Amino acid sequence: MDILYFTIITPHSGFVEGPLKKTDFNLKSWIIMGFIIHGCITYYLVNNLFVAAAIKKLTDKDTKAKFNTEFLVPIKRLIRLTLVIVIGALIGLVIFAMGKLL
Repeated sequence: MDILYFTIITPHSGFVEGPLKKTDFNLKSWIIMGFIIHGCITYYLVNNLFVAAAIKKLTDKDTKAKFNTEFLVPIKRLIRLTLVIVIGALIGLVIFAMGKLL
């Protein structure tokens, strides 16, 4: 939110000198953005791969089916839901920014 506030909302609110105000995308913002990206990649991609690999190693078909329904299916649904939310938020943000510029 800090990155969104300082890069998108602040330059378009109130009086700015010139066409756009300089954004403060400093080291703190880069670190926060890096942690957010790292967390998303780790949770949604790496965790999913580890769970799928662990389930494939199982030999018992009943246990494998149980873990598939308890772990893999919810993770895949969560990934799809997150992608829909992120894409919707980006589209909404673009529409909001375009409305502010007009």
